[in-house]
Formats: sequence, C-alpha cells, structure tokens
Amino acid sequence: MSSEDEDKEDTGGAGLPSLTDIARLLGKRKLIIGFCTALCGLSSLGFLSLLTPQFQASATVFIDPRDKNVSDMKQVTSDLIANTPAIESETEIIHSTSVAGRVIDDLRLNDDTELTKPDGMLVKIKALIKPWIAKAEIAHAQSLSELIEATAESKPGTDSTVEAFLGRVSAERVRETFLIQIGFKSRDPVKAARVANAIAEAYVHTQVETKMHAAEQATVWIDRQIGDLRDKVFAAEKSVADFKAANDLFDSESFQLDEREVARQMEQLTLARNNTAATRAKFEQAKQLLDSQSDIGTLGDVLRSTAIVALKEQYTDSLRQQAAAASKYGPLHPNMLKANAQAASSTAQLRAEIERIVTNFKSEAETAAHSQAELEANLAKSKTAMSSNSGQTVRLRELQREATAAREVYEGFLKRGQETKQQQDMQAPDARIVNRAITPTIPVSPKKTMIVLGGFGGGLGLGLILAVLIEFLFPSFVRTTEIEKSFKLRHMTTIARMDEHDPAMGVTLPQLRHILVQPHTVFSESIRAIRVGIERLRKDRQPQIVLVTSAVPFEGKSVIASNLALHYALSGVRTLLIDCDLTGAGLTPRLMPKARTSLYDCVMRRLPVQNAIVREASTGLHFLPGIGEQRGSVTPAELLASPVTQGALKRLNREFEMIVLDGRALLPSVDSRILAEMSHQIVFVHKWGGTPQASARQALRALGHSLTKVTGVVLNQVEEDQLSSDTPMTPAPAPPAPKTRREPRLAA
Repeated sequence: MSSEDEDKEDTGGAGLPSLTDIARLLGKRKLIIGFCTALCGLSSLGFLSLLTPQFQASATVFIDPRDKNVSDMKQVTSDLIANTPAIESETEIIHSTSVAGRVIDDLRLNDDTELTKPDGMLVKIKALIKPWIAKAEIAHAQSLSELIEATAESKPGTDSTVEAFLGRVSAERVRETFLIQIGFKSRDPVKAARVANAIAEAYVHTQVETKMHAAEQATVWIDRQIGDLRDKVFAAEKSVADFKAANDLFDSESFQLDEREVARQMEQLTLARNNTAATRAKFEQAKQLLDSQSDIGTLGDVLRSTAIVALKEQYTDSLRQQAAAASKYGPLHPNMLKANAQAASSTAQLRAEIERIVTNFKSEAETAAHSQAELEANLAKSKTAMSSNSGQTVRLRELQREATAAREVYEGFLKRGQETKQQQDMQAPDARIVNRAITPTIPVSPKKTMIVLGGFGGGLGLGLILAVLIEFLFPSFVRTTEIEKSFKLRHMTTIARMDEHDPAMGVTLPQLRHILVQPHTVFSESIRAIRVGIERLRKDRQPQIVLVTSAVPFEGKSVIASNLALHYALSGVRTLLIDCDLTGAGLTPRLMPKARTSLYDCVMRRLPVQNAIVREASTGLHFLPGIGEQRGSVTPAELLASPVTQGALKRLNREFEMIVLDGRALLPSVDSRILAEMSHQIVFVHKWGGTPQASARQALRALGHSLTKVTGVVLNQVEEDQLSSDTPMTPAPAPPAPKTRREPRLAA
C-alpha cells in the first residue's frame, strides 16, 4: 500500500463534528461570516438602485385546432384533439421575427429609445466591452471573409431593434390548456399593454395571411398541373382514336365488335346444343317406346299433346263400351261387333297420331343438329378472324388504359382546384383573443425582496463556505479521538501555545525551564502527563532512554524535552538531558553557549563522555552538550551511528535512571531514526495548525520497526480558545504564588 493510500485510509475514519464544534467554528469565524453577509447584502441594495423597474402586460389567445371547412358541418363540430407539439410550435411563432417586425412597423417602434438604447447593467457592460472585442476580432482576422464578418457585426442595424423587442416578449402555454399567454415587458405600463395586444392581433392576422398565402400557392400549383394533365388526356384519347381508325377497330359500349360477335355466337351455339340434345332425347324416348310394342295407352301418357289427349279419351271410351257389351252380349252380337269395331278404330287413330309425332321429333332433332353445325362453323370463322387481330386489340387496350388513368387524375385535380378556389377567400384563424392586456400597476422586475434576500443569504452562505474552507485547510479543533484516529497512536496530552519573548531566537530560556519557574501552570501539568504516559510503559523501574522528536523543525520538541528532563530531575530521579542536534541548533546554544567539551568532541577524540556532562546543583539535572563552537567534517548521522556513540550511550544508560534525548526532526534528516534504534521510548511532538498531518504520518512511517516504541503524540502550541471539550485546559486552583526566585544556572 502506498503512502497516499495509507493517508486516505487514516483520515477516512474521522467522525462528524459535534454541535459544540460547529458552535465554536461559527464563533471563531464570525467576523468572516458577518463581513461576507454584509458585503453581499449591501451589494444587492446597490445593485437594486441601478435597475429600472419593468412592467409586464399579458394578453391571452386560444388555439382552436378544429377544422374550419364550412362545407362539412361534422368537421366544424368535431371534438378537440390535444396536440402539445402544435401548441409549443405556436409559442415559437409568437417569438418569430416576422411577428416582431409587423408589430414594430404597426406601432412605429423603430425609433423607440427603450429598444434602440436599452438600459441595464449587463447591457451597459456589454456596450463598454463590445468595441474592444470588435477591435480584437479585426486584429486577429486571418482572411478577408473574417474581416468582413467582424466589421459587419460591429455596425448597428434594424436586427438589434428586433432582438431587443423579442427579448421583452414572453409566450407561455397556460398549463395543459389550449391557451397561450403573451406578455411584453416595458418600463412604461401603458406601452406594455398596447404592445401585448398588438402582438396578439398580429399573431392572429399572421395565421390568416399564412393560410391565404398557402391556399393561393396551392391554387397556382394545381392550375398548372391541370393544364399539363389536360394536354396529356387529349393526347392519350387522340392516340386511341387514331389507332382504331388505322386498324379498322370498332367497339360498342367499350367492347370490340368482333369480340361481341364471338360472344353472341357462343351464346347461340350453347342454346342450339341444348335444343339439339332436348329434341334428340324426346325422339329417342318416343321411338324406343314405339318399337317396344308397349300398350298404346301407356305410350299416350308419355307423348303429351292436345290431339293425343283427345284420341286417348276416345280410345278409353271405346274400351269401356267394348267391356260393357262383352258383359251383356255374346261375341257375335251386333252390338258386340260394333263395340269391337269402334275400339279398333280408336286404337288405329291413336297409333297413327303417335307415329306422326315421333316423325316430327325426328325432323326437329335433325333440324337442330343442322343448325348446331352451322353455328359451330361460323364460330370457328369468327375466332380465326379475332385471333388475327389480337395484337392490335392488346395495343388498343393499353392505349385505352393510359387514356383512362390520365382522365381520372385530371378529373381529380380539376375537382381539387375548384375546392381550393372556393376556400381561398374563406380562411379563418386558428386562434382568437380571449383576454386583452390591461395596463399593469405593479412592476414585475426587479424582484427587490428576492434580490435583497438572495444577497444576504448568498453572503451568509459564502461566509460559511469560507469559514469551513479555512477550517479544513487550517484545522482548529482539537479532539482526542480525531488525533488518535489520524495517527493511530495514543494521545498523551495537549499543550497550549506559549508566549515567545524573543521570536528571532525561537524558543527562550524561560520556556526551556518553564516547569521550574512556573510549576503550577497548565503547561507544567501537561509535562507531568507526558511523564505518566512514559512511566506506564516502563517495566520494573528499569533505566529508560526517551527520544523526543517531531516531523519537521520548530514544533517545540526541545521545550518539551528540556522541561520533561527537569521534571524527572526535580522528582529525585537521576536524569541526563542530551542535546542530540549536532548541527548547533539544539539546546546547547541556549543552555551552555560556551561549552568547552561536548558529545561531538568526546566521540571524535575517543574521550569518556562523562567529561562533557555538567550538573545543575539546584535541580540535580545532568546535561550533555551536543556540539561546541568547533565544527568537524564528520556528519551528525555518521557520528551518531558510530559504535563509539552507541557504546557511550549504553554506559550512560547504566549510570542514569532516565536519559532524555532531544533529537532532530525526522523528515529533514536521519539522525532521530538512528537514535530511535537506541531508545526505549519515543515521544512524538506535533505542532497544531502548522504541520500537515500527512507529513506527520510520513515521519512516523520513517521510523520503521521503531514505530512500536512511540509512547504517544503530544499536540503542541494549541490556542486555548480552540481546545475541544474533551481536552480540558482550565488549570486547577493554584496555590499562592511562590516568592520570586532567582533563575538557577547550570554548573559543572
């Protein structure tokens, strides 16, 4: 995992600020918040004084989507059909330049100063910078066309008047209805109402003119098409007539004569065939019955005619008389002979009539067959003649179809042309004015209340944003939980900022010995809290080497190291304070500026380091200077890492119960990293509001496996009014102030 990822992981778990923190933030940054609120609020008031009141009048028109064709009453009373795109399109037409130009011309607004010289802050600013923009465009023109375009845009024209006019026009659909509200904004309320009504009237008149113009164009186009179609129909019909005359083709009722003749002959042939079949069937049946010697009475039932019926009745009567005579008389009786003679005569007459009828059937069948044969012969001749003219017939039909199609199209256009001419002067608008604009009494802009509230509210929001941003860049709240989550180390104590009497020299001698001069202050209690944390990890009262370090210089580690060593010494612990800053910027210049022997000298000369240790008689503190006035060629890191230094530190650890090392910062050098290897505990000092937390975490990671030796984090130089509730800084009641004492000096 990279260091950046670890930084994100470390800071991601911070809790949300409490209400107390927010209240402290608002209290601390109240000047910034108040200044931004007042500045933006007063700016909004000043901005209002520069704005001109504008009045807006509105007229309402109704869009009627019904068809206005009065020739069909059903279309006049048809139901309304909602068409949202159509209504939206009409609102755009109201914003068109054609309607605007018509109103400007009708009301003579070309010289209206409100349109030709519009006022307003934005307009004035645009007018001021427009010449500079035009000059820049002319100077950077790369071609003649760009130069012409740049110079043309810089010239005023009528388009600017139309543009200014349209900027004051509003057209909006009223909810989901067919109503459009047309408004016009002006500083003159009377003119606003007059122009709004003029826009509505111009829009309605434009609809009528548009329809009339469209109908006129349609009429002209249809007339031109009718003329062309008339010529086509005439040419097509003439081609049909010429083709008929050239090929001797005639027709009747749209049918060719040869076709009609063949059809007629086929009908006659069909009838003749039916007649032949019927007569032949009757002849065959009658002949079959006659040849079968059947009873003459039965044959008479088959052949039904008037003569047969009469003869059959006569025949039946003779048979009845014969039967009656036979029952009365004998065979030779005269009456019996007479009855037999009459019966024989009736039978002969009936048979003769039947034979005559059969002969007639035969004659009719032969005649029908002869007629059928003649009709078949004539039909064959007609078909032969028709087949010879089939090519001309196909061509004639093609010409006739073309003439028919041209005639139908011509008749359709002719009818449409008549309808268009009739409706050309009967156009009605699709909209009507339902509410005319009245003179407004209250201006619609500027919105004074909204602007003032927006100014103060925006200023308040800007102030809060700046306060939060400053607090984010420079954290001011100190919370133990946040510190421990950020560094993943125990928070030992929080130390308030100390007054520096000599800023040019950095820390001062009273600050280095503060716990001795003022033992009952909050700072002194914080030093004691550090000792408690160290003692908690100290096992079996063994001698300890404690390294006090920080991420970067000037975080107050030397003050803490010096006061911590003094606290141990004052409590009777044999304590040694070692200045491990071998660059000459540590404790030595403040505590022993004229030291004759130092740690550097002893290591370089292989002398016992005890020779350089000085002891303060009044406090019992032992101090080992880091480096004197003489400087050598060996770097501090090389000297601290040498076996001589390590051996000397081990011997000192056997002689002293507590050794406090004032090391250099971790990031600029590796000195403290070397010392961390030889230390038992490490106190990490972090300056509040000065060093980024990411740099501090990077310095801690630089300790490597020695990170486990870090006892905790000391948050240093915190403003007292910025301490959170979980880090109390109010000191306990102090005992009576001690008598003024003379500051002790270090003595060998």
